[in-house]
Amino acid sequence: MAGSDTGYGGLAGDLFLRLAADGRLALDPAQAAVIVDELVRTLDSVCLLLRCADAEPRESAADWLIPGGRRPALDIDQPRLEAARRELPKYIEAFRLVRDRAS
Repeated sequence: MAGSDTGYGGLAGDLFLRLAADGRLALDPAQAAVIVDELVRTLDSVCLLLRCADAEPRESAADWLIPGGRRPALDIDQPRLEAARRELPKYIEAFRLVRDRAS
């Protein structure tokens, strides 16, 4: 399975892709369309979190005017987010195959 090299065994993007390509992912195309939309939003959020984690904190007027106004750095699990960024496109493609099968 795809997750074995990342240390996160819950990731199975390659399996979903294989099942979808073989026509064995039993799902209604309308449901698959909803899942694709949700996965795309999730991938966008993962990418945003990774960008925010890498960005230097910016100073603002509030940092100077409000005691303790500076927000703490994001506490994220970067390896899991990186794994999600690699795997989510596989899930998206698998569900797109199911969605488009009805066309």
